[in-house]
Amino acid sequence: MNLEKAGIPTVCVITTAFQSIAEGQQRALGYPELPFVMLEHPVAVATEDEIEEKVEAIYSDLVRHLTDTPFSGAEVNDGTATSAPVTPSKDLGPFDEAIVPIRKMLQADGADLALTSRENGRLTMQLIFLENVCEECILPREALAEMIQTAYLSFGQEVSEVILRDPREEG
Repeated sequence: MNLEKAGIPTVCVITTAFQSIAEGQQRALGYPELPFVMLEHPVAVATEDEIEEKVEAIYSDLVRHLTDTPFSGAEVNDGTATSAPVTPSKDLGPFDEAIVPIRKMLQADGADLALTSRENGRLTMQLIFLENVCEECILPREALAEMIQTAYLSFGQEVSEVILRDPREEG
């Protein structure tokens, strides 16, 4: 965004699993028109040839946004996102809506969240690995916990701390 402010055409490149989060960040940071293009998810475990195919698929959109479309009138590329379904979870209760984008991202990588306790603004959650999990694709525990807390706060929920139990750290 600093590049765009300096007059340098800018396009964000994300994977399809991060579409909801990218759109939220665009709005939160005051750049709802900043264009982005989406690579098919995942990329962390993709081979070099697979990455090349993914980049070839977005190349023309990327060039178009950088050369033809001024920022003030840019359209957000809807791409072909195929987000994993997020089903309401009785375990998460009324907070579910706040973290739907995070759960979609996690589900795209074969994981999910479960609320294990909530008291005095402190949430304890468990990161759950589902079938075909891509452990390397999932953000580190600290970053994920911060993202969850930020999501709750943006929905007006009083959350002072998120403790996230991560099976990657359990021995």
